[in-house]
Amino acid sequence: MDPIAVHRELETWAIDDQIRFVQDAWDRIVEQSAEPELTAAQRELIDRRLAKISEAPDDHVSWAEMRRSIEDR
Repeated sequence: MDPIAVHRELETWAIDDQIRFVQDAWDRIVEQSAEPELTAAQRELIDRRLAKISEAPDDHVSWAEMRRSIEDR
């Protein structure tokens, strides 16, 4: 089955089933140690953000700090 046909079929499923399918597919990708390639635009965005963090590290919080803040709400 081609990807377009799979997509059309998925659209007929309940949202919970679609989510489960995507999670299972992602888990299989991770198990195979596949890493998606970044586009040039994505790489440039990451590089710009890392440069901003390097220029003013005190103006930023880590993901761990942000997550704690969210979970404490």
